[in-house]
Amino acid sequence: MPVAQAAGPVPACAQEVPATGDPLAGASQVTDAVSAAVAPAGVTAGEGQAPVPAAGFRDDLRLGWREFTSHTWLWVMVSGASVFLFAVEAPLTVLGPIVTRDAYAGARTWGFLAAGMGLGQIAGGAIALRWRPRRPFLVLALGMNFAALPMAMLAVTAPTWALLSSAAGLGVVWGMFDPFWITAMQREVPPDMISRVSSYDYLGSLAFYPAGLAIAGPVADLIGIPATLWIGAGCGIAVSLFWLSWRDVRAVHELGPNRAAAHEG
Repeated sequence: MPVAQAAGPVPACAQEVPATGDPLAGASQVTDAVSAAVAPAGVTAGEGQAPVPAAGFRDDLRLGWREFTSHTWLWVMVSGASVFLFAVEAPLTVLGPIVTRDAYAGARTWGFLAAGMGLGQIAGGAIALRWRPRRPFLVLALGMNFAALPMAMLAVTAPTWALLSSAAGLGVVWGMFDPFWITAMQREVPPDMISRVSSYDYLGSLAFYPAGLAIAGPVADLIGIPATLWIGAGCGIAVSLFWLSWRDVRAVHELGPNRAAAHEG
């Protein structure tokens, strides 16, 4: 899911959607997602593998959609990621540099913020190397609340240390996001469906991101930058609550080695 790489001045679950403030970055990501959606029709077997029967494009779409929607946790998480990228990440990408220019030390503060989030992601990845929670999506859903912190810190022009700390905390969550997400996908989605399901994952997550980038500025002009940032912070919390409301998100999803598959191999 491109959300983890896209969040903040880094990344998502993308990978990555860098928060550079360039609207073309979001458009290119959606182009990649659309390309991914049509890619399975042209996939052929690799060297040494049994030939894969060719399926029609419509069959690929139908089979992929059926598998995608058969996992409640999957489509629920992707739906939330779509809202997050539109309402949280996009405004942060567009308005964050403006706030740091006007209220902080400009590019230096924005650079430190990006670095803080990057360091947090490294720490989160290191944690994910050893920690395999039995309810990984519950951990991620709770962690989504951290997405509200950088938005809120910018909205109130909090002290620099508080702003950077909030970015680092969010980075820790994002550092765990992809390892948990990709591992769960590999364990619970059949191998021959991974490419199809991943295409819907990317397309669904990134579908509204360019629109979020495009309207963040006009909305801020209309209601003000602080109000826009507060709305984004609220949306981050709303996504967390939405995820937590689903039993399959809160359920057990093992992240350890797939012993059954290993035994069959």
